[in-house]
Amino acid sequence: MINRREFMAAGVAACLVPPQAMAAGAEDVPALRELGAAVGIEVGSAFSLDPHPKYRALLARHCGVITPEWQMKPPNIRRRASDPYSFEVVDEFARFCAANGQKLHGHTLYWAVEPIEWAVGRDFEETRRLYGGYIRTVMERYPQVETWDVMNELIDDDTARLRTEYLVGEYGYDFIDFCFRAALDASPLARLAINDYWVECAEEMCADKRVGVLAMLKRLKEMGTPIHAFGIQSHLYSKLPVAPQETLEFIDEVASLGLEVWISEMDVNDSDLPEDIATRDAVVADIYESYLTTVLAHPAVKRLCFWGISDYDNWIVQGGSKWAHRNPPSSARPCLFDIHNEPKPAFHAVVRALRSVKPR
Repeated sequence: MINRREFMAAGVAACLVPPQAMAAGAEDVPALRELGAAVGIEVGSAFSLDPHPKYRALLARHCGVITPEWQMKPPNIRRRASDPYSFEVVDEFARFCAANGQKLHGHTLYWAVEPIEWAVGRDFEETRRLYGGYIRTVMERYPQVETWDVMNELIDDDTARLRTEYLVGEYGYDFIDFCFRAALDASPLARLAINDYWVECAEEMCADKRVGVLAMLKRLKEMGTPIHAFGIQSHLYSKLPVAPQETLEFIDEVASLGLEVWISEMDVNDSDLPEDIATRDAVVADIYESYLTTVLAHPAVKRLCFWGISDYDNWIVQGGSKWAHRNPPSSARPCLFDIHNEPKPAFHAVVRALRSVKPR
């Protein structure tokens, strides 16, 4: 188990972002983390530990929360039963956050896309022993982490029911409930969440998925599962019409269950937008502003996290999106800052949205 003092002793000072790394004039724009804090919203971003000093300066100035992009997903910590736990990379995230006054978000303890096969036992009792041991080992190493995605992407796109892969497919709600209880035992003060996508669009599949997510959350609440939040990923997509009002109504339903809501992985996939950069930037900015102005108005929304605050380091720009992307992918402009880490119209749109929020 590591605490903040041990992180400092391990070299936190090396993670401090030097003031000169920030671009000239960058201090003239407001810091998103401060705008959010003023109204009770935590603002953050995914991060991949890219070393570029200007990019790190953006994260340090604008983000109060950091989410490891993929480095905390289970196989990256322990892939095989014969492997020791590997915490070196996550420790680096923890040092960066401690040095820059940020919270580290735990993402994620379970994801069917990246399973840990060694945790599959002969029966449910053995599976609980193995997976519970994994949850306890990871969470107890990072006691400073206040929020965790216990489960990631549980509802199937086609059926709007629980996915049938991996352990949830085998043990259903009993396994989900077990993981949350194990997480609560390991970190009794943490806020525990489920995170999912495609509840934000106007297509029938998104409407069905909203119904499926609500049914899942209601079932867990009836079971007494210690869940505290639901993360709406908000990977908005130019090929799918965004549905801010329907999303707001969904948030209201989630809040009625006593849960808070996080906008947890936001970006705007611009694959279907005009080639002209000025025109495209204006449309992307409008999507950010109209969506966030609507959903942030709900007092249950307590966090806004971008899946990369800059085009310099974003999965869409890198061609990693499983959905359509521009050709070449590097021409995409889905984030608040461009590939040179300079603010775009989307940044100013988010500023306006945050300034429109009434304090929680």
